[in-house]
Amino acid sequence: MTTPHVPSRALSSTALRRRTLGLCALLALGAHARVRAQPSGPGPVEPVFDIPAGDLQRALEVFARQAQAQLLYRTEDLKGTVCAGLKGRLRVDEALRRLLGGTRLRFRRDVSGAFVVFPEGAGA
Repeated sequence: MTTPHVPSRALSSTALRRRTLGLCALLALGAHARVRAQPSGPGPVEPVFDIPAGDLQRALEVFARQAQAQLLYRTEDLKGTVCAGLKGRLRVDEALRRLLGGTRLRFRRDVSGAFVVFPEGAGA
């Protein structure tokens, strides 16, 4: 008995690339729809901060750990700067604003969500 011949459906590299891109787009849309369909929770959790007064660089290291946040700064911008410390349950951005209060430093969020600390007047 002979095996019937099944014609192969070879795709050109362009057709294969188009199908792959189409599949990726559909998967991405499906993942996006699932994420959006999840019910929202009660809102962001406010961490409890306990940051001692003193050297600002040390305070920012403690802040980053307690807030579970990423901070970006130049150590030379912090040199010799002190802070009053911080205690209590606060939103992360409010806690950082209070830590930097009374200094010449400000912050912004970058596209990754990290906090970028920079001197006032600098074009961060």
